[in-house]
Amino acid sequence: MNSITYQISNNTIISHDELRDRLTRLSTVDKSTGWVTTDLTISPSSLFSRILWVVLGKINCLRECFFRVNSQKTKIALENIGQVLVNTKNVDQDEKFELMTLYEEAVGNYNNKIARKHKVSSTSIVNGSLSESEKKEYLLSKTITWLQKGTNKEFVQQNVGIEIFNDAIQQLNYWQSELAKGNNVSLPTYYHSTREQNISAILKDGHIQVAEANFGVGVYVSSSDETANYGPFTIALNADCIEDQPAQYCPCPSYHIKKIRAWNYDQVRWIKLNDNIPLSKENVVYIIASADDLPRLKEHIAKNSLELVDIQTIDRRVSDVVRYAFDNTKGLSRVPDTWEPIKHHLCF
Repeated sequence: MNSITYQISNNTIISHDELRDRLTRLSTVDKSTGWVTTDLTISPSSLFSRILWVVLGKINCLRECFFRVNSQKTKIALENIGQVLVNTKNVDQDEKFELMTLYEEAVGNYNNKIARKHKVSSTSIVNGSLSESEKKEYLLSKTITWLQKGTNKEFVQQNVGIEIFNDAIQQLNYWQSELAKGNNVSLPTYYHSTREQNISAILKDGHIQVAEANFGVGVYVSSSDETANYGPFTIALNADCIEDQPAQYCPCPSYHIKKIRAWNYDQVRWIKLNDNIPLSKENVVYIIASADDLPRLKEHIAKNSLELVDIQTIDRRVSDVVRYAFDNTKGLSRVPDTWEPIKHHLCF
């Protein structure tokens, strides 16, 4: 990618290495330390320059003249860079995804700490330009990178140990390698937990069936593994089998959060579907149980489901790490209920 150039403005074209340097600086700057100029360089900030900025008021032409700052032009420059990044072909995929990750970090910091208006939508640029397979490859690349960063890695290993951490990395690497081979890969997105007396019936029937519940008739899944409240076995499902159906999306009710004392459920979403969910290999990513319950789960599968006889079963500690890493890569700060609350700043 080193030979690729990027047009920042009509008069400014920069190299790959220059872009990496500017995005790195942009990912950490805030208003107290610097000005983000129209060509994405950072000019030092001072008390005098801040006072002058206020004095100039909303006369944008003067502000741009003195500070080379124009948020609308910066927005256009960042969006143009994003389009070039995602549409670049015949380059090393790892290097491309690494730079795309840095781009998203820079845009996120710019939106949160610099831009009052003219914010940049890096997510829509990425999602709108990548194929479904490339989106999964990019998500896995970002997730593995995020999970192996300093305090993120330390926090996970403190909660589950080095061996389970390595097992989770191995699982993510396996999906990544399968995509690289051109194979279809399903990633866990939604979860349905159930009691032991129900798992055999679900496996034998081949569906998660519509049933009566407190919130009405339907099949209920969650964006979190709610095993503590609904049973020791959890079926992890890919996004397509849920999002392709008519569904009702709702936040986890506050009284339920209080009842089960789940301190980090603020971002959990429940989904009620009107139709059964088939237990096919395309829909089911894996089935989760504790290390002690895994032998019994495998017995249930062997006795009741020819379709899923070789489906992956996974230690809940490993799936917790995978889910935690995916969530944080997507901007959700959920932590598995059995872990200690976060007492440090995560690396992004």
